[in-house]
Amino acid sequence: MYRRKAVFLYFFKTNNEMKLQFKYAFLTLCLSGAMFACKDDKDTAVKPVDEKKDSIVNENVTIKANGVVEINSLPVPTTSTLNYNLFSFTKMGLVGVGEDSINTAAWDLAFRGSGLIMAPNWGGTAPDYWDGVDKFAMNPSDVMVAGYEDTTFDAITTAPAASAFIHTVGMDVSQPVYNTETGELAYFNFPKTTVFVFKLNDGRYVKFQYISIYKGAPEKPTAEIYQKDFGYWTFKYFISAKGSTDLTTK
Repeated sequence: MYRRKAVFLYFFKTNNEMKLQFKYAFLTLCLSGAMFACKDDKDTAVKPVDEKKDSIVNENVTIKANGVVEINSLPVPTTSTLNYNLFSFTKMGLVGVGEDSINTAAWDLAFRGSGLIMAPNWGGTAPDYWDGVDKFAMNPSDVMVAGYEDTTFDAITTAPAASAFIHTVGMDVSQPVYNTETGELAYFNFPKTTVFVFKLNDGRYVKFQYISIYKGAPEKPTAEIYQKDFGYWTFKYFISAKGSTDLTTK
């Protein structure tokens, strides 16, 4: 009787242990399956990050993926040195006509005539004229500029200190090339190592590079190109975020 009881107790204990082991094994298998299922669900839910692409605004304006605005072969409206062509960085194009526009802050940069000489909008009745009366008159603009030489567009990664900015009545970005035999003007070069940084009215900064005045922006202009394809602006610029001095574009 004792032996039967002992056998029964042993069998009962062993049977229960097997049940517990099977129970734990089954539970482990379920948990493993759930983990794999969650992993699979998570993996399939991940969506690839959309890559930034260039945006074509119109035939003359492209916004690059890095935020650089490229103005390509924009026709010059007037080449008369008595008139100004007014450009807005934010609107990415020419704005206004005549003296009424000049007396406002609607533009940032003026091209005199064909655009070989530029001037920032710093509050005068014309880009190259300013006096004490104008400061309290119709034009609240106060765009300043800092210039860099022997550098590249991408090399300028931050706006300079406030002391580097000045008011100026004109910036000549061209280099005339003369015929060595006749002494007459042959064409204009535009150095790719000159970069400007403008400080706008709202505190944003604009990195700017003038590239060409010829249609298609040829790498090496000639006298023939000057005669046939003069009067098309190509330049690029990058506007910092408001409150930021970061001008990184590379």
